[in-house]
Amino acid sequence: MIPVEVGEPSYRRLTFHKEQNEGELRNELDSLDEVRNLAMIKEKVCKLHASWRYNSKMKPRSFHEGDLIWRATGEAKKDTSAGKFTVNWEGPFRVV
Repeated sequence: MIPVEVGEPSYRRLTFHKEQNEGELRNELDSLDEVRNLAMIKEKVCKLHASWRYNSKMKPRSFHEGDLIWRATGEAKKDTSAGKFTVNWEGPFRVV
């Protein structure tokens, strides 16, 4: 099977200008730093927004010496033989 470009050139091949293409490529390379900087700024804004959303839902906690606290049991420390009735908290512990 013979490609179409062999018999009749396509519009893309007819309108292609090598010098103009090289100039456009140079222009794109020159603007590459600007595009990267804009992308970096957008990334920082998104990360700041995500951290703001996360931190807005967190309640500040402060512990003082002598307070009794409970500590969440990690998945590695849980006894799996009890199933869903496994203890989720350890303690109480006294803050030193």
